[in-house]
Amino acid sequence: KLAKQCRKWLCNPAIDTRTRKWAVEGLAYLTLDADVKDDFVQDEPAMQAMFELAKTSDKTILYSMASILVNCTNSYDVKELVPELVQLAKFSKQHIPEEHPKDKKDFIIMRVKRLIKAGVTSALVCMVKADTAILTDQTKELLARVFLALCDDSKDRGIIVAQGGGKALIPLALEGTDVGKIKASHALAKIAAISNPDIAFPGERVYEVVRPLVSLLNTERDGLQNYEALLGLTNFSGRSDKLRQKIIKEKALPDIENYMFENHDQLRQAATECMCNLVVN
Repeated sequence: KLAKQCRKWLCNPAIDTRTRKWAVEGLAYLTLDADVKDDFVQDEPAMQAMFELAKTSDKTILYSMASILVNCTNSYDVKELVPELVQLAKFSKQHIPEEHPKDKKDFIIMRVKRLIKAGVTSALVCMVKADTAILTDQTKELLARVFLALCDDSKDRGIIVAQGGGKALIPLALEGTDVGKIKASHALAKIAAISNPDIAFPGERVYEVVRPLVSLLNTERDGLQNYEALLGLTNFSGRSDKLRQKIIKEKALPDIENYMFENHDQLRQAATECMCNLVVN
């Protein structure tokens, strides 16, 4: 009931901004519940009202808005259950928390699609442009998590690029918490892997994307991050001599060469294609 009331306040422009901000802060907590977040993304007027608030001059509720979006996209960290401990808990008749049906993959995908359709990317772009005093590193990390969730399906990346998502991700990949920078870099890699760099990162911005992509070649990153970074660098290295020189300047060659001898077929193929493009000049 409280969540429904918060959505009503959010949609009512006659209500003062302070109350509507309170509604957003309430939803930041309430959307931890799977039923509440599912209801929220089905209420398009409420979503758009929140996105409009994000575009106003008052940016003090950015953290709460980002929290709602993280909850709706399930882009928070989830602890993996150790099977042995689950069996032990069952044996000792301890309660084992179960995943809510609406937190399963199909529901998450549906929520992401609804958010994109409602214009979440434009709202995120406005949020990233906020004053640095208000846009804390923690808020940046939340925004990076949301962007990565939105970029998961390659079919949605064109919309994200068209609404300025590619440009907005660059500062998130360069500044903030380590986790936030990795998430933003991974989102950039997903975009760079399949997009025309001239459209996704126009002008000089494309050169700023190289460093975040190279950072994902670190062996401490997971295989998917390595692979999509290599795809992005392959795409970039086929564009111009200047981009090839930038990749070499960022000391990517040793890492790319290492991946050419990986046991994983796709990583090896991606690294080899990237190296072929780099040695053109």
